[in-house]
Amino acid sequence: MKDMSGKRTARDMKFEKDLITGLISLILLAIIGRSKEPMYGYQIARSMEAANLTGVSLKQGTIYPVLRSLERQGLLRSKIKASESGPARKYYSITAAGMEKLEVWKRAYRETEVLVENALTGSLDAAEAKEGADGEKKKGVVLIGKIHLG
Repeated sequence: MKDMSGKRTARDMKFEKDLITGLISLILLAIIGRSKEPMYGYQIARSMEAANLTGVSLKQGTIYPVLRSLERQGLLRSKIKASESGPARKYYSITAAGMEKLEVWKRAYRETEVLVENALTGSLDAAEAKEGADGEKKKGVVLIGKIHLG
């Protein structure tokens, strides 16, 4: 977001950070759910960084409380493993309940993205109809970086 001169303001950056923070649980489950191997926090943060095209900066420490919360909810499990190059690392993998919740959250996100896109375009009919994987008609497409939610 930019001010009249084209520069992003502190308020714009706060809005962007709040928006991503509200989606971080979904993003974390999507990243971990797509991984073939358990991931530790730094790997997860790097995956988020690599997918980020918006310029929104999330500090690595931001994800750890969310990872712990997802684990407490039974959506992730963790295992501490010794590291060859430093302290032991906590590796996260998604549980069956986490995969189920990820599907629920993806549907909720897609419904929300349609609402937002339609509000931004100013008309429910302005967005081009898209057919979803479930055969249901969808309107609008919104991407967050390169993170593909399935």
